[in-house]
Amino acid sequence: MTATAENTKSNTTRNLRGSNLLPELAAQANRAYADAAKASRRSLEHAIEAGRVLNEAQGIAGRGHWQTWLKDNCPKISRQRANECIRLWTHKGQLSDIGQLGLVAALKAIAKKLPDDEAPDETDVDDTEYEGEDQREDGKNSVSLEEWRGLSIDEQREYLQPHNFPGKARFNEQTTAGIEWAQWSWNPVTGCLHDCPYCYARDIAQRFTNAFPFAFAPAFRPDALNAPGKMQVPESAVTDTRMRNVFTCSMADLFGRWVPKEWIEAVLSTVRQNPQWNFLFLTKFPKRMAEFEIPSNAWMGTTVDLQARVANAETAFERLKGHKGVRWLSIEPLLEPLKFKRLDLFNWIVIGGASASSKTPEWRPPLDWILDLHAQARAAGLAIYEKDNLYGNRMLELPFDAPIIGDPTEAPAVFKYLGKE
Repeated sequence: MTATAENTKSNTTRNLRGSNLLPELAAQANRAYADAAKASRRSLEHAIEAGRVLNEAQGIAGRGHWQTWLKDNCPKISRQRANECIRLWTHKGQLSDIGQLGLVAALKAIAKKLPDDEAPDETDVDDTEYEGEDQREDGKNSVSLEEWRGLSIDEQREYLQPHNFPGKARFNEQTTAGIEWAQWSWNPVTGCLHDCPYCYARDIAQRFTNAFPFAFAPAFRPDALNAPGKMQVPESAVTDTRMRNVFTCSMADLFGRWVPKEWIEAVLSTVRQNPQWNFLFLTKFPKRMAEFEIPSNAWMGTTVDLQARVANAETAFERLKGHKGVRWLSIEPLLEPLKFKRLDLFNWIVIGGASASSKTPEWRPPLDWILDLHAQARAAGLAIYEKDNLYGNRMLELPFDAPIIGDPTEAPAVFKYLGKE
């Protein structure tokens, strides 16, 4: 028999054997898939039962102490997972085919059926961040700017003493990419009067009224000043500095012209007393920020979204160039091409687009703007951090100036808010 004939016979034999195996392989695959589906349904049943128990515990502990109870007693159950299980329990009756669904499919189905005010928040904001603290006898753990102005000097001094507010305030852990350069946020001051159209913080404050009793009006929360001393820096901070970074007043502009000097000094004093953390500040009022004595563990930043802000930022940071901590720029959102003269005044630049807000659409800047800013930053020796909402606006060009409808090359008019105040 020739070699060719032998190979043909061998291949035929293997094909016949393979054909005989196919029915058995199909049966095995079907059994494995059925087992996986059954396991998924069992996971859903267990999750619903966990939701029933957690819902009962939440009712007994009270929403004011719920988050603390969960952290202390169920350390392996994150707040997000606990809320998902509770939603499964409370809304399971809305799904007629829930017995045929797996865990992931059931969560998605319920999310689609929830009204807007119950749907999971895309920013994963912890709406109980401000509810877990003990209240003083007068029930006041915070004071609005309007109330503050009506207080006597002695009453104001009372609010400036953290030991008068022995609560359980903690940092808020970040679980999304919204402010991923800091894995914690901390809000001893909340609210803002600047009214930027793309402001995410305003949307959050207006949505979670239980966490923000003054909505987005400026307010001081002295109990929160106790948080840094109660938190431990994670071991993972050794390999990822973001685990040591705390975005300070993420729900405010601490250096806004309306913020009392006493509030600012109280926050900076707490920062100074907790050198184990890096506290990241961000303001649109850098000149006022430069009026204060800044601790070395404070990373001082300013937002520059438009060319009109460049000169103000450079003037202010000229006064801060002796600051031993990080000096940084937040170019988020990048709303127009930017040209700097003194990027050497900064150590770090964060560049991003704009996620959709209640007043503005999503915006991703043109690539040319980004590349030009990159080149400026590299020439000045800055570290660069790109947000996940930066890219997506493509370059779409044809030769010889041939007409084409491309991606936007200018931010929508709603973003152009300067001069409208």
